[in-house]
Amino acid sequence: MRQNRWIALIIVILICLSGCVNKEKAINRRARILEEEANLALKTQNYTLAEQKMKEILELKPDLEHIRNNLAVLLAEYLNQPEEAVEIWSNLLKEKPHNAAYMNNIASIYLRKQEYDKALEYYKQAAENNASYHMPYFNMTHIYLAKNELEKADEVSLKGYELAVNDTNMLQLRTQVLLINSKFNEAIDLLQKNLKVGTPSPFIYLELIRIMIGKNELTEAQSLLADASTKFPENDLFKAEQTELNILNNDFSEQTETILSQIDTTGKMNLQPWITDLYRARKLISENKNQEAMDLLTSLSGKIAPQYPYFEGVRLIALARLYQTQGNKEQVTDLFNQAFRLCPERGHLSADPS
Repeated sequence: MRQNRWIALIIVILICLSGCVNKEKAINRRARILEEEANLALKTQNYTLAEQKMKEILELKPDLEHIRNNLAVLLAEYLNQPEEAVEIWSNLLKEKPHNAAYMNNIASIYLRKQEYDKALEYYKQAAENNASYHMPYFNMTHIYLAKNELEKADEVSLKGYELAVNDTNMLQLRTQVLLINSKFNEAIDLLQKNLKVGTPSPFIYLELIRIMIGKNELTEAQSLLADASTKFPENDLFKAEQTELNILNNDFSEQTETILSQIDTTGKMNLQPWITDLYRARKLISENKNQEAMDLLTSLSGKIAPQYPYFEGVRLIALARLYQTQGNKEQVTDLFNQAFRLCPERGHLSADPS
């Protein structure tokens, strides 16, 4: 009898264990399905549904780190719920107090709120906890630029670039910092070095072309542009740069008009119609129709796509030139200062030919 009871007990235990295992398998299977549904919702930009699916996963498996982190990113980047995102990352940091990525993410929330000191505190902690992680230096550079602490921006951008020499965004930021600090030769050397290594990006060509324009070395700029246009024939930014060069060479011919008409015909790059209006304004200036040009340039305020700050800088330079003819020195200085931050490639703006 006693032996039978033991056998029965063992059977009950095995059944319970089997049930637990099966339940865990079912939970895991359901979590995987929900994660697939969340990923699909993200791909279709249905962010509210993605949030719902991620929260359902966490009801089943509340300790899944990657889902918690993904939810925080979703809340911060797409659902305008930064406080909730910070709470999630803060809880994750309690479990992993040396995770530099979570520190960096929290700092980025404070950066967007322009709480620079708080953001710097977290970025510095992130850098200390992961000496090979370049993102804190990338983001600290933006803060120091916003605070106009240019020497510190130079220092941290160099450190970030040294940690991520193959990162195009880091290269772009490092270049901008050098230009803002008027270290034009260093910027040129950096870009030319990267031009010779691996597959150069359109950005490297664009920056070199624009710097040469700023130095009024238009022949060198044209040579670089010809090379870039051959390598990247579908990139309409090089067509836009060609019209810039033609303008600076006082070439308002039919050929220039033809190039202009070929820019962004699909509208995907968001270059039209403002790129055409920017050209027309400079053509009016060449015809001494200054008031018409000023009216057109003024009407473009806020219309140039925000992903193209360089061209907004070009607009401000053209306006500054017009105000110069009126002797409005205070307005000229203010416009040049604004333009310099937007297109430091143009170098010594007082000598800018446009």
